[in-house]
Amino acid sequence: MQKYTINELIDEMHRLGHTVFDKGDYNINTTAVRSNQNFDGNSVKNLFLDKLFIFYKIKGEWIIRDYDVTTVPGLIYFNQPYNPSYGTAILVPGQYRGCYQLGYHYSYPALVQVGMVSCYRDTDRDSIIDMEPNSVQSGYYGINIHYAMDNVQTIDNFSAGCTVLKHGPVSNTYKQFLWNYQNSIANGYKNLFTYTLINEF
Repeated sequence: MQKYTINELIDEMHRLGHTVFDKGDYNINTTAVRSNQNFDGNSVKNLFLDKLFIFYKIKGEWIIRDYDVTTVPGLIYFNQPYNPSYGTAILVPGQYRGCYQLGYHYSYPALVQVGMVSCYRDTDRDSIIDMEPNSVQSGYYGINIHYAMDNVQTIDNFSAGCTVLKHGPVSNTYKQFLWNYQNSIANGYKNLFTYTLINEF
């Protein structure tokens, strides 16, 4: 996937009616772009095809960082859903205002869900991604933003619906990711962050 510029991301977010935080230093925008490659062909790719962009202003100048992620669950959870009675969770594109905070995913720091999000539910246990509008459910499902493992190539069981960075929890890249939020809090913002998911454009 291409590396979008600040202006491209902002224009697309505005087109979709999403808020862009552009007032104040360290006022973080967390925006993931879901790759169209996820839907090429018939089966789940099980690869980290998406991008997560973090951008904010310092003294009026934009800072942007990007990370390889997945916003789609691993193949194992399409065949064996984490919660069989509901089906595989696939986050619906949208803006989730104040729905995340710094916390812990198992033993390591991560952004954890604290507000309601919406998920498609794929219930047929095959390797095809199904995102039917009438399957959408909203609630608290532990759809976190967290780490995987260094040098990982495939998603497998690292995501059952979470957004997962292609980096281990003690890697320098993952520590840098967390630092953005730690620094935002240190500069006076609440430990509540907005997550925006959009489709590749």
